[in-house]
Amino acid sequence: MTRPPAADSDEPVSWYQEPWTLVLLGTGVAATGAGAAVMAWGESFLSDAQNQAFATYDEHQSALDAGRTRRIAGGVTLGVGLALITGGVIRAIMVGDGVDDEEGGGDATPSAELWLLPGGVGAGARWRF
Repeated sequence: MTRPPAADSDEPVSWYQEPWTLVLLGTGVAATGAGAAVMAWGESFLSDAQNQAFATYDEHQSALDAGRTRRIAGGVTLGVGLALITGGVIRAIMVGDGVDDEEGGGDATPSAELWLLPGGVGAGARWRF
């Protein structure tokens, strides 16, 4: 594995050598996995709570609330993980492969745009492969 160039270097950096891209993608994958696991745990807890016999209604309601809370926490964590993965993918696209397109005569610089139109909004991204 090659070492990434120093921060003050003028050499282009590929997306897989850029540390923030890797941090976003790695953290996103971990959070997505953890969120899915906590959601599954919450569903299992809810299923058990619905099928068990409890001494009082309050105990039953408390078990259901605990399962719902775990399911919600898992869903939020899953959503944050997916957002981090999306950010990592966008960052990888924006960083590109670190090679300028001098032969094709085109602009190899990736860009992202947001348009505010009278009828709504629009967004776009442009890059070359």
